[in-house]
Amino acid sequence: MMTLVPDHFGLANNLKALISAKNLNDGNAKPNWRKWKYENLFEPDPYDQQESKMYYNFRFLFKELDYLDEYFNLFYFPRDCNDGRCIDHMFSMVPQTIRDFIVNSLYDLNPNQRIILKCSEFYKRHRYTIAVHYRTFNTDHFDSHDFKFDDSELYEILEKFPVTDVFLATDNFARGYAFTQRSKHRFHIFRDNSLDWQQNALADMLLLSKGNLLFSPQFSTFSELAWYWGNCQQDVCNYRSSDFFQKSGQTFKTVWHRGTNHEKPNGLVG
Repeated sequence: MMTLVPDHFGLANNLKALISAKNLNDGNAKPNWRKWKYENLFEPDPYDQQESKMYYNFRFLFKELDYLDEYFNLFYFPRDCNDGRCIDHMFSMVPQTIRDFIVNSLYDLNPNQRIILKCSEFYKRHRYTIAVHYRTFNTDHFDSHDFKFDDSELYEILEKFPVTDVFLATDNFARGYAFTQRSKHRFHIFRDNSLDWQQNALADMLLLSKGNLLFSPQFSTFSELAWYWGNCQQDVCNYRSSDFFQKSGQTFKTVWHRGTNHEKPNGLVG
């Protein structure tokens, strides 16, 4: 049996741990983790409240990976020490059966209806076509990598699109707002003072899942989970957001992933 101990990681990584546990344990993982940590984000737990025995990780690990080709992963993931088979940050390249399991597992959690309603009202009011995760990645003592956030490529790509409404989620409002002032687009940022910081974070994740196109910074689990909340419908621009790989002698190219209902944007393949 395996134990979940993800206290120092955020919402998205805890969701990945929960979903991986459900897959590896034939759907029987009990999400007690949110009774004490995320009880304000989801409706009352529909599962038996026995002690959880869950797998802890910050990556998607699935039984199905045993049947994928060797070195299936598209990118090298920092601190990855297994044989390389990985579906993290692969978006539309993830097999459909695994996509379905992840999406169903998320919706089984039944997000708080108050948060759902506020997100629905916000989207109806602004009807944005592009969602941007503007992650500045302020590292902490749990993270040995210094990504040194760089928004130059994000700005360059966004400015190629006709003027439109854009939703922006960010961990740094001062820098995020400064970015919106440079761009020609109409930006919308969600912040509701009646919600606590965790509820606002989940709202940002859900709002990133709306619109036709999602801009996801490299290796962002937060926007990766947003894509699954959106039923894997969005096109994704997985853009370069740091100089980490250039410094380490590796390369990371911006990659476009085609969603299920949209065509890949023309002329913008990195």
